Amino acid sequence: MKVKVDHAAKRAERAGRVNTRIEWFDAQLTAGVKKTAKQRVAFAAQTLRDAIVVNISTPVRKIAGSAPKDKKTGQFQKGGKSRVDPSSRSKPGEFPHAETTRLRKDIFWQSTHGGNGAIVGTTLDYGLILELYRDRSFILRTFNQLRPKLSKVLGTDAGGKFSK
Repeated sequence: MKVKVDHAAKRAERAGRVNTRIEWFDAQLTAGVKKTAKQRVAFAAQTLRDAIVVNISTPVRKIAGSAPKDKKTGQFQKGGKSRVDPSSRSKPGEFPHAETTRLRKDIFWQSTHGGNGAIVGTTLDYGLILELYRDRSFILRTFNQLRPKLSKVLGTDAGGKFSK
């Protein structure tokens, strides 16, 4: 019977060194990194969504309208319709001002590519029109404002700005 002796280990033992053994848990490490990456992407997408909602939350001014007079009492009825002050609407280059809450409520984010990516946007047609055709960009402008913060969250170095 032949016994194999690890001479290097014996020399290290004689010299008073401790034998160390390195185990690589590749599957666990990979799973942990993927989980962390997905969490970072989700956090970045939610942060962007929340910032967009804040940026489009400036309300327009409404001018109170009066309802017609009641024929019997001669007094104005309650519930007259108000109208929007035209000077309070957003100007080109500004974030859209809110007349209703519909656009704000419709801003969403959705995970893609198994959690390794995300989409932030709106399903409303007029949101697309404001973003692309009316010079009232709110998604891309907010993204570019938050780019340094999102880059830190994602652990990336995002170079130049995205453009339309």
